[in-house]
Amino acid sequence: MQIHTLKSSYKYKKTKRIGRGGKRGSYSGKGQKGQKSRAGAKIKPAIRELIMRIPKKRGLGFAKRAKKYDIVKLSVLESKFPSGSHINPGVLVKAGLIYRKGNRTAAIKILGDRQINKKFYIARCLVTDSAKKFLELSGGTIESAKK
Repeated sequence: MQIHTLKSSYKYKKTKRIGRGGKRGSYSGKGQKGQKSRAGAKIKPAIRELIMRIPKKRGLGFAKRAKKYDIVKLSVLESKFPSGSHINPGVLVKAGLIYRKGNRTAAIKILGDRQINKKFYIARCLVTDSAKKFLELSGGTIESAKK
């Protein structure tokens, strides 16, 4: 008699296929039925959503918001307006270069994209350093402009 010739006196029972995901039985530790037993069930605690809605100085959802400007290039001003024009937000709205948002206009920033030949008088608009240089070279002025 050799070991490979021996046979078992009983048949091996085929194991029952049970719930997937772990070795914890037919429900795999999820209990029976309901939302929590389903795949992909993610239930947030109610208090977390309340905390997320509260405004606070720092933390969740309070990243610094970048200030938004309506941008106008000097080359566009040169093509739309005659030399010696007074340019302010109201004039730019009438010309259709910027639009009102609700009852007001956003802050306007003028970019200096190239040298211009016309002189302009600019008021109540933010002006970049390059635009300021090009405006002063052409003989224009900037009134109460912030950088």
